[in-house]
Amino acid sequence: MPQVTLLTDFGEGPYTAAMRGVIASMTGARAVDLSHSVPRHDVRHGAFVLWSSVPYFPEGTVHCCVVDPGVGTGRRAIAARAGGQLLVGPDNGLILPAARRVSEGPEIREVTLDLGESSSTFHGRDVFAPVAAMLSADLGFEEVGPVSEAEDLELFVYRETGRGIKTSVAFVDRFGNVVTGVPTEAVEGEAFLVDTADASRRARRVDAYGEAGEGELLLLEGSTGLVELSVNQGSAEEVLGAEPGEEVILKKKG
Repeated sequence: MPQVTLLTDFGEGPYTAAMRGVIASMTGARAVDLSHSVPRHDVRHGAFVLWSSVPYFPEGTVHCCVVDPGVGTGRRAIAARAGGQLLVGPDNGLILPAARRVSEGPEIREVTLDLGESSSTFHGRDVFAPVAAMLSADLGFEEVGPVSEAEDLELFVYRETGRGIKTSVAFVDRFGNVVTGVPTEAVEGEAFLVDTADASRRARRVDAYGEAGEGELLLLEGSTGLVELSVNQGSAEEVLGAEPGEEVILKKKG
């Protein structure tokens, strides 16, 4: 059975229900919720959730993605084909990082299908859900619209400086773990200073949270393969005062 995933910043309520209803009425595809708890208008957060999730879905999955502060403006609707999966969403950087993760050359098309009248405030229901439903059924990807390019969003930027590795917070999870933009293989050493705008703290590199003392700031490889700053049974977000997008510098000690 084909499946359509849903990623939005809508929370639970009538908006997500309407999108599920559109999909159910148009196709026999199973609707799967990725997340509806993306902070409102936070395209970067939504892009990270999608980037983290897409590799674990089977070929044929269609991802319907709506974090869309530009709804009703001139921003375009796009679809991407990558790694045997399809992604549909606004052209604001939301879907391209995930598409690039599963394919070196994702194919992008602008959605130009005639879908009839649509609300200027709810393209999730009137544009993205119908296109995702049709793609999960019998609409060929080539029928979506012309080949195009898409807005990109660079989630994982880092560089070596005289002060250490400079990066930014890519994501903070509900446990307060701070995911950086640095791949683990780029970091060597066991002891670090972690500098943010609000704090400078010592961190020890470990392989698992429980290897650190309770309340200790630690550095480890997270499940995404990126450097993660955490506090054993605590919150690195609170200790470091770090939020998504803020600068972080990792300094090797010793």
